[in-house]
Amino acid sequence: MTSIQDKYLTLHVVADLLSCTERHIYDLIAEGSLTAIKVGSRSVRVSEQSLKDFIEKRKVNPEDFFDPDIEPKSAATPRSPSTWPVARSKFLTK
Repeated sequence: MTSIQDKYLTLHVVADLLSCTERHIYDLIAEGSLTAIKVGSRSVRVSEQSLKDFIEKRKVNPEDFFDPDIEPKSAATPRSPSTWPVARSKFLTK
């Protein structure tokens, strides 16, 4: 929920913070993932609290991302690609 104490960020700033495009920020607003307000006829601002909540909800647990059954070799021995940790992202399996 937004309040008057919230700071509001431009889409350019939000896109920079998330390392994505402004178009993607528009999409996140449209799907309801970010809360925004319209200032004037064209300007849109994103609630800083909304951005913080968005980031918090999407933090990745490394145990969910890498296969814990594969143990890396010692740092002294270069690893071949077959011994690299296996990515098993829940996001890519949909």
